[in-house]
Amino acid sequence: MSRYPFKECVNRVMAAYKDNRAPSTLVIMSRRYNVMEREITELHRQGKMSTTNPGRFTSDDIEAFFTFLKTKPGRGGEPVQLKSIKKDLIDLDKLCKFEENSCVDVFRARCPALTKNDHHDRLPVFSPSEIRRIFSKIQTVDDSDPTLLRSYALLALYFGAGLRTVEAQNAEVNNITFTEQGAYIRLVIVKGSGSYGRPRQALILPQMVPVLKTYLQWREDYLKDSGRSSKYVFFSLNEFERLSDNTLRLLRRRAENDLDIRYDGRKCRRSYGQYLKDHGVDIECISSLMGHNNTDTTEDYYARISPDMAILQTMEKLVD
Repeated sequence: MSRYPFKECVNRVMAAYKDNRAPSTLVIMSRRYNVMEREITELHRQGKMSTTNPGRFTSDDIEAFFTFLKTKPGRGGEPVQLKSIKKDLIDLDKLCKFEENSCVDVFRARCPALTKNDHHDRLPVFSPSEIRRIFSKIQTVDDSDPTLLRSYALLALYFGAGLRTVEAQNAEVNNITFTEQGAYIRLVIVKGSGSYGRPRQALILPQMVPVLKTYLQWREDYLKDSGRSSKYVFFSLNEFERLSDNTLRLLRRRAENDLDIRYDGRKCRRSYGQYLKDHGVDIECISSLMGHNNTDTTEDYYARISPDMAILQTMEKLVD
């Protein structure tokens, strides 16, 4: 057995996932494995785990790790949430399965807490007044403030097309199409590329199209003046490569401050689905535009008819 079996297994797994996971996902996995290695090494030193080799872990080893995670303080000193522990076990299972070891599955069968369904509350979306503020503000944005323009153009794809962060980062300018009927973007690199994710086309809300067009003209002029090129819709103004997660957050903050509205990509995506539903778009169409495999996910988390609309439509059906 090698001296560092856990790290060597991690390296093999990360290499295998390199071409079918988003860079941001790989960074998160790597960080989780680094923390996990330190914790498992210490548990082994204390005699609570029999080995640090994922190929030789037993279900008792997994139980010891699970018990440690339950008592480990999280942020602010609060206990680590079960959903966070589940994520650790999912990534640990990847290592074990890579070594043809099903110990995590055996432990899950012995631990009902890990197999019960979590209750998910529907998270908030933009309110009607916030949407009106967004639509109003973008009418006045021009290229005299490039940072604000870029920030609103990003919002045009986040909220205006329901893009996830990895999709906004990798969106290519040649995949945006403007027609007389509207605009849409073809997404080649999506969340879950190489596994559950599939390339798709997403409609861009018509109210967001003007600011996107203004930005794309500024973008073209900027590249011409710089004597450079970039395939990405959004790129680093210095390196001309796709933006990092941190730069996207900083860019988003500019529009947040201008709007006095706090949001992230997930809230924008939920708002996109709900906006389409509120305007009568069929759930099958919304599901396809959002890249879901079925309408269950769309209905559960992104687009459900509002109570007022449900009453109105029901009353119309009942009128003789």
